[in-house]
Amino acid sequence: MNETPDVSRLCDTRQREIPLLPTALWIGSYLGVLLLLKYLTLSAPLQMAVAFIPVIPFLFFVRRFVGHLRNLDELHRRVHIEALAYAFPLSILLLMTLGLLERADVLAAQQ
Repeated sequence: MNETPDVSRLCDTRQREIPLLPTALWIGSYLGVLLLLKYLTLSAPLQMAVAFIPVIPFLFFVRRFVGHLRNLDELHRRVHIEALAYAFPLSILLLMTLGLLERADVLAAQQ
């Protein structure tokens, strides 16, 4: 018997597409909070509450991105994991360096 394999599940693009909606929600909420904090005068507790607004869309983004990674084949998954293995320590290094430069008064923190 010459049966053709079921390739419909391999061609399902909904399983393989990058989660654009969570990404747009996260970036939109982040930019909105930046504008709110820059142009509105808010009390300290309200500033702190507004600063946490992008956390929920970011968690939604992370959840969908991990689901996206789980649906990739082994090679694509390995490429993504290796890229994250470089990106995470480099971003920590950047944040640490910026924090130390700010602490040394090389970079002025906005008051």
